[in-house]
Amino acid sequence: MTITEKVSYLKGLMEGLSIDSLSKEGKVFHAILDTLQEMALSIEENSKVIDEMTEAVEMIDDDLTAVENMVYGDDDNDSFNFDDDEEDDDIYEVTCPECGKTFKVSEDMLDDGETVCPSCGQSLEFDLQIDPSSDDPDNEPIHF
Repeated sequence: MTITEKVSYLKGLMEGLSIDSLSKEGKVFHAILDTLQEMALSIEENSKVIDEMTEAVEMIDDDLTAVENMVYGDDDNDSFNFDDDEEDDDIYEVTCPECGKTFKVSEDMLDDGETVCPSCGQSLEFDLQIDPSSDDPDNEPIHF
């Protein structure tokens, strides 16, 4: 039984008691019943809106999942999972020379040789060749 049905049942009980709507008690009972009826209608309306919003959010979630699958791949192995228990691709931080924002890229993205900055959309190319003539001790070949 819905809340509006319960309010209608109460209204029927009150009419069955033949409570005079002009008496002090009758005015109170009728005012309470009118308030309950408005509340019931409002609750029903809110429930419908919540159901519609839930459906819309689920559709957005499905769409977002599809976009994520297009961008990151449709496999079950999440390359951005930072659990220590799993062997994942190495993750590197890259700073965009255009906007200065830092973001993370995977080994696969570096292997591709290019990516797009998620902040400004600038296309970035990666050249992973090491200059052998450099005296920098950190200048060791990167092994993937």
